[in-house]
Amino acid sequence: MALAQVCAVRLVNATSEVLTESLPATEDPQDHATIPSLPAHWTVSGCQPGHPLSYLRSAAWAFLCLASVSKPDLNDHWISKQTDELWQKQSDVIVSRLGNSNTAAGLILATTAVFMTTIPPMQTWNYLEQAPNFLCYLALCHALMSIWFGSWLMIVYQTTTRKWAVEVLMKNRLRLTCSLILMSLPTSNFLFSAFCLINAIAVVTASSSQISFKVAVVIELAIWSIGSLMAVFCLSSPTFWTGTILGFPGKGAGQEADLTSPVA
Repeated sequence: MALAQVCAVRLVNATSEVLTESLPATEDPQDHATIPSLPAHWTVSGCQPGHPLSYLRSAAWAFLCLASVSKPDLNDHWISKQTDELWQKQSDVIVSRLGNSNTAAGLILATTAVFMTTIPPMQTWNYLEQAPNFLCYLALCHALMSIWFGSWLMIVYQTTTRKWAVEVLMKNRLRLTCSLILMSLPTSNFLFSAFCLINAIAVVTASSSQISFKVAVVIELAIWSIGSLMAVFCLSSPTFWTGTILGFPGKGAGQEADLTSPVA
């Protein structure tokens, strides 16, 4: 009798295992979760033929997004606001980027400070003249601004919660625009300070009486210009102007997106 009971129990267990293996695995609803459509104030209306301001508005919004979140739209930024994991991932990326920007701005700050507080080593390369000195002043100020706003944003990202960012920082169009402008200030100020420093060096070198210095300025400016154009060409999507600017908000905007999409 006991042997029969043991056999029956084993048969039931074996049957249960077979049925369990034959049933489809339960899928995590998070794997196929979708996020809500972009809020209306997170996008701008498309360009309208015969209305030049609509083209200007779309282009300005796209460039603001590029300067703040390194994307021509806010689709990925909206995705990162849906889960704590994606929010933390984006926060780590932004904080790392701001740290690199602060380091580079610090180098420009030190370089311009040296130019403004030391005597030129030779008269043929006098960087204390009015034009280069003014450019160094601009480079110094904007490098400081880059570090200031970069450090402030790092503190905000490390202390702000996902819910507070969505419900307060980006609650409406005005708050969202102001937040994007603040997010773009570290990068834009750093680039402008670097531009001013490069031009200060170019002005000093071009005003020198040495022919070799003037030739060097032309060659260096040509290299910088060609390199910058190549960088813009390589980094710009082929559909940036036709799809993002002229057809803003572009394909996929205002539609549901997959939570597994990459985060900027």
